[in-house]
Amino acid sequence: MTDKHPEFRDPSTRLAWVKWTTYLTLFCGTLSFIIEAVMGFLLLDLFLSTDTVMILIVLIPEYLSIAATILLIASFISFMMWMYRAANNALALGADDFKVMPVFVTGSKLIPILHLWIPFMALRNIWKVSRKLNEWRQSEIPLVFYIWWITSFLLFTTYICLIASLLMSEFIWTSTSLINILALIISVAILIISLFTSMITSVMVAQGITRDQQLLHSRSAFD
Repeated sequence: MTDKHPEFRDPSTRLAWVKWTTYLTLFCGTLSFIIEAVMGFLLLDLFLSTDTVMILIVLIPEYLSIAATILLIASFISFMMWMYRAANNALALGADDFKVMPVFVTGSKLIPILHLWIPFMALRNIWKVSRKLNEWRQSEIPLVFYIWWITSFLLFTTYICLIASLLMSEFIWTSTSLINILALIISVAILIISLFTSMITSVMVAQGITRDQQLLHSRSAFD
């Protein structure tokens, strides 16, 4: 190992944190939604508003939502830590004509708008390098990476549009016209689907890059 490149370090532990925090976030969020939206509707019809039912449909979803929020933050931080390690490992592999700034790439996830471009472009190149050192620019990466990119973009833009509609006008939220109701339902559906898909595919991308980096590093160790 030359002084030019950082030392390769196993990213498995950070990947494990990404996986478990992401999966637990989705589990808590889904369970909260089911209890509040589905069970709450059924239980109120069957048992009215008994104390036990109110605890079930109000307190439990609230605690689960808090847990999901904390886990979501932990998942975001874990992914940033993993991404920093992956960027350093890509440099450690020693590909020709490959440059990346781990601190800048990781920090760009905190900057709105830039977080939809810089981290994805960097990770695309990191994955290419991790699959093929020689002529890495011609290396192909799995489709799941682009699914993750697209759904992340949809998630951000849909969320911004919903917030903007809420702040700029109350009409869409108070009107009972069929068009407004359908628009709201479709927007929320896109938001939920994008969130789930983006989080799951982010784990798949992290797994793919980690696996390829470990394989490439083990091969170079025997050369």
